[in-house]
Amino acid sequence: MTIEAFVNPRNTGFAFIVSNWPFGGGFQFNLRSDNGSFIINFSDGVCCNNDKVAWPVPALNRWYHLAGVRDSQANEVRFYVDGTLVGSEPLQFGLSSGAGGFSNDAFAIGARFNNSLHFDGRIAEVRITAAALSPAEFLPPIGSGPDSDGDGVGDDVDNCPGISNPGQEDFDGDGAGDACDADDDNDGLSDVVEAGLGTDPFNPDTDGDKVIDSEDADPLSRAA
Repeated sequence: MTIEAFVNPRNTGFAFIVSNWPFGGGFQFNLRSDNGSFIINFSDGVCCNNDKVAWPVPALNRWYHLAGVRDSQANEVRFYVDGTLVGSEPLQFGLSSGAGGFSNDAFAIGARFNNSLHFDGRIAEVRITAAALSPAEFLPPIGSGPDSDGDGVGDDVDNCPGISNPGQEDFDGDGAGDACDADDDNDGLSDVVEAGLGTDPFNPDTDGDKVIDSEDADPLSRAA
């Protein structure tokens, strides 16, 4: 089995990217983030019988291709990031004839199957394949089509397709990159207005008085 996803994380707290946890036990898997790492995990639904590989995430707000491969013939689980093998572990359990491999009833993208632990970031594409694929068989790179602003990020995933921003920075996480976001901190005041006021366009509460700048009579001075 191979699980693939393109992800762009804003943080890597405990959250699910792809989740399949059938009710009543049976074969389970998840691709998730957890305490600064990406993790691929397969389980037989019984405590402690897990095949798991983790990889520390070096940077946020950029695209990664993740692929977890459960290869019963090679007797191992492999984890690939951007087509490069980052870790592998021997299988800890086999699959019973009744375990199956997938349950539509308990499948979710961007969250756990019960609609909790939502992933904070973007997910562009997910594919689950019964076969243990090689890197040459993985999904083709996203963003490999037209690139109007020439920043190396294709228009289909660029959060500012008309303005060069290769880092794809998005301070407020609203899907519009900082380079083209009129209100970077989402405080209701445009960056242009904040420049005139002298407030911080990357801080919705410049003076720290717990009143957002757009509702603060004096956003540069904390109330006594």
